[in-house]
Amino acid sequence: MLYSTAQRYFLETIQAGSFRAAAERLHVAPSALSRQVHLLEEEIGAPLLERTRGRTPLRLTAAGEILVRAIRAGNLEIERGQSEIEALRGLRRGRVRLGISETLARDLLPALLGEFRRKHARVVFEVTVTGAAAMNRLLRDDEIDLAIAYNPVPAREIQWVAAHKLEAGLIVRPDHPLAKRAAVKLRELSEIDFVLPDHTLALRALLEDMFARGKLKPQCVFSSNSFEMLRNAVLAGFGAALQHRDFARAEINSGALVFIPLRDPRIGAQRVVCAVREGRHLPAAAAVLVEMLRLRFAGLFPR
Repeated sequence: MLYSTAQRYFLETIQAGSFRAAAERLHVAPSALSRQVHLLEEEIGAPLLERTRGRTPLRLTAAGEILVRAIRAGNLEIERGQSEIEALRGLRRGRVRLGISETLARDLLPALLGEFRRKHARVVFEVTVTGAAAMNRLLRDDEIDLAIAYNPVPAREIQWVAAHKLEAGLIVRPDHPLAKRAAVKLRELSEIDFVLPDHTLALRALLEDMFARGKLKPQCVFSSNSFEMLRNAVLAGFGAALQHRDFARAEINSGALVFIPLRDPRIGAQRVVCAVREGRHLPAAAAVLVEMLRLRFAGLFPR
């Protein structure tokens, strides 16, 4: 049978962990959601959820686990058919579910999708901004078609299909003491104030490893889990940020900030990666976007 309301409510309940949380996401009454799941259980002829009292998350029964796999496999087959039909239509319409790192959402995404939309005006996008670990989970569960992540760690079942190498450097205001330098080295950064990502962001661990290799103890005067906030802190005069040119392109092009390349052999490779679930048959629109990324990644961030 085709993907039904009951099946959708059932999957949402599993992902949310409770009827109440799932009902809030779906904007329906908990009783209506529970009734749909009960009807599904009657149709299957077996309980699908282990119902417990209190705040213990709902758990799948053995029958529930089998049904989840079957629904997801069936949805992929429907999606495969839709993809082939879209390809026959010349991609006149379609949908792309995309995950992207917050780091990249401001400068990368609008230009990239704008270029895509000029060629395929009737393709719609559903974009989730989240961290690399969450994107891997969404890819494995086929909740998104592809992900664009900053410096992700290789993960099981996740395939990198395109990559763009980034140039590391220091971002400062034009009145900063280092603003006129053509390049800097790690050992020159021991006396300056830093604006750093906090420990919830993967970049912080990478920077701390780089500092440790250079035997430096950075003077952190401002930290945040938002790259937008970090850029604003640099603009406000808090100090310098170790970021890539591409993450503050608008401010650098306008002259509000200056990018100084960081030349040091102890700096590891940094990259933007496009990833999909290994073995996934992508919808036509998502497959076209992946091919565009493969061709355009080297020049993805125009200067």
